[in-house]
Amino acid sequence: YKDFFLVTAPLTYAVLAACLKLFGQFYLVSRIYLALQCALLVALTFLFCARVLKLGKAQCVLMAVFQAVWSPQMMIGVFWYDNDSTFLTLLAGLFLWKAWSQPNGPFRWSFLGGVSCALAFWSKQDSGAGAIAGGLLVATLWALGGVEMADRGTAVDRCARRHWLAFASGIAAVFSAAGLYFIAHGAFGDMVFWTVWRALRFKLTSGELALSNLSLEQNPSPWKFLLSPFTTPIDRSPKFVLMIYFLAPAVAWYRFQINRNRRELALMGITLMWALSFYAGLVTHAGQGYTNKVSTFGSILGTLWRPWPAGSPALLRGRFWNGAFALGVAMIGLRGVHYLGNTSIAGLATVPLQSRRLAGIQVAETFKPLDSLIDYIDRNVAPDEDFLIFDYVIAYFAAQRKNPHPVTDRHAMRPEDEALILERLKQRPNIGWYFHLGGSEDFSKELEFGQGRVKFYRLQAYIKEHFRFLESREGFTVWVRREAAPSGSSTHRRRLPGRR
Repeated sequence: YKDFFLVTAPLTYAVLAACLKLFGQFYLVSRIYLALQCALLVALTFLFCARVLKLGKAQCVLMAVFQAVWSPQMMIGVFWYDNDSTFLTLLAGLFLWKAWSQPNGPFRWSFLGGVSCALAFWSKQDSGAGAIAGGLLVATLWALGGVEMADRGTAVDRCARRHWLAFASGIAAVFSAAGLYFIAHGAFGDMVFWTVWRALRFKLTSGELALSNLSLEQNPSPWKFLLSPFTTPIDRSPKFVLMIYFLAPAVAWYRFQINRNRRELALMGITLMWALSFYAGLVTHAGQGYTNKVSTFGSILGTLWRPWPAGSPALLRGRFWNGAFALGVAMIGLRGVHYLGNTSIAGLATVPLQSRRLAGIQVAETFKPLDSLIDYIDRNVAPDEDFLIFDYVIAYFAAQRKNPHPVTDRHAMRPEDEALILERLKQRPNIGWYFHLGGSEDFSKELEFGQGRVKFYRLQAYIKEHFRFLESREGFTVWVRREAAPSGSSTHRRRLPGRR
């Protein structure tokens, strides 16, 4: 956070960096990680349905297959912080089930549940915050004795308070460790600024996000913010999925009212935590982003498919209910199959990249020139010199070069960032090249930031002052530094027009 402008939490980036360091710097490494995470997600969903929900074998298999086609890893297909955050939320629910479903359950499960919720936050702030809030809400109500159970007694009450303390301690341990790490590296203030204040501002002003539909109103009601996932003009699918998420804890609570069974209350607690985590992600993101956050959806549906206890309506306890629910799951699953076969991004056709380090990735058609750009950099830019690019930042990874500027996501930039970007560029005099998207010398659109709402005119002036146009290539243009030839070999310098 001292070196780059980043509004998301760091855990996913740290995991990806470790994988690339250990197994090689290729995009395939991240795909293998995704595949293994997806396999574990499906296995955990199967075990949850079999051992916790006591579903039949056919039901468990169907829910596992459903979760496979509805997994963020499969539908999104890229290494993403939401994948890690929601997967950790699933783990948190499984740990808390072990703690809450039995009288005097081991405290270590509550502690591990708190650790998992906190790690989910450090992967993605919104989903993790929802999980923490949901877990603390349920644990607090339980500890205060707000719910009567058949096995409740003084010893159980005391145990519930200790579980609350263990859960909160797990959260505190992760936050303390992360805080100490950033303090030791002199970046605590930068981390808080970017992951809290600037992240919130980004969510409130970015044109694609749910909250931005309300941020333009004068003094919007807090209730409008809270209800935004249900009221904003987004796709119907996330609203439908969100209602199912909240239906699961409501049904678990209804079943608890019938039998006062601790296991039902535990299921209500973990499904409420999952629902609040999914809800928090929708509050701060566009509706189409919901496919990033459905790691727990198979488990949520499984809780609704359980055998109903005696005393429930007869219609819910017969073959009709099982058949109708299986049909509903299959129909929803087809939506996931549709995503698996989707070959477009935001309505744009996709193309595969052929670059050695990026092989296997599908990108929007507008990014098609990336292959030729990387090839151009490999052939013409010397290993010891920097180049400047704001749109294709993945080119730094593909070309194995360090990014000389702090921008990671142009959409998250604000007008006040321009001075900081210029300051960093002036500290890197070895930047010999500038590349930008487009096939002409007019690069004004290239320097539009914050969803195109902000133009960095001083940055444009800096580039025009220090770089001159060299040539146009298919999909991008090349500029070289005016005051000196790039610091590569004489071969590089001789090939540039106008150089002597």
